[in-house]
Amino acid sequence: MKYYCCNDAICICASCCLIGEHKGHKVEALGNSSEQEKEKLGHVLEQLISRRDIADKRVQRLVEQRRGVAGETERVTARFRGIREQLEALEAKVLLGISIEGLNGRRLQASMLLDINSAANGVAASWDKKTASYSLRNQGRPKTPTRFKLYQALSSSSFSLGRHYWDVEVSESGYWRLGVAYPSIDRKGDHSWFGYNEKSWCLCREDTIYTVIHNSQLTNLPHKPTFPRIRISLDYEAGRLSFFEMSEPIRHLHTFTATFTESGDNY
Repeated sequence: MKYYCCNDAICICASCCLIGEHKGHKVEALGNSSEQEKEKLGHVLEQLISRRDIADKRVQRLVEQRRGVAGETERVTARFRGIREQLEALEAKVLLGISIEGLNGRRLQASMLLDINSAANGVAASWDKKTASYSLRNQGRPKTPTRFKLYQALSSSSFSLGRHYWDVEVSESGYWRLGVAYPSIDRKGDHSWFGYNEKSWCLCREDTIYTVIHNSQLTNLPHKPTFPRIRISLDYEAGRLSFFEMSEPIRHLHTFTATFTESGDNY
């Protein structure tokens, strides 16, 4: 095969070129044709490489733009989160001023009393029902359907609408839990612990760690305990339950969001 038929793009012999079916076709010497085809393929390859480089640059720009958008989204989200926490802290501070200076000087939490009928026999209560603590001594209270088997108690107040808040003086060491629960919470078994069911939300302190718990889901908070007064703020219709440490400045610790369906007791 010494020749190349340009019409049919095939290599042919001399006889095919002179007397065969390729007679009259445009024919070139195979060596010349090969060089021309290589040159054409070289041009095509250059164009493909150029297009690939352009495509790579476009992809890189898109990746960089996506990273930029993601970074900006994170910054905006963090900014709004910070603004929301500042507003919640400001709200708590304003409410604190109202509770101290308004209402004829009465403190709102003064109306929060323990429900002795719910208190476990391992929970000691003060005579005015405003203080609860763990006790090794059995309190000898009668068994009732509303009494907890575990070391916890509800308050005598419950809410089914509106916005409410109350302050709780807590121990500066050791272990404690406080929050909100539905009155229908179970009174015995491990699942009756506050936070370990879908009917209660709580803030827990163990040594130097704050943890929030709901439906057995535990989340450790980045804040270290610094002040022995906690504010619980409940917005029933908005479905928001917030915890604040009433330090100076006030620190927002955590906010649960939920759709409340029962009246809630604090504990």
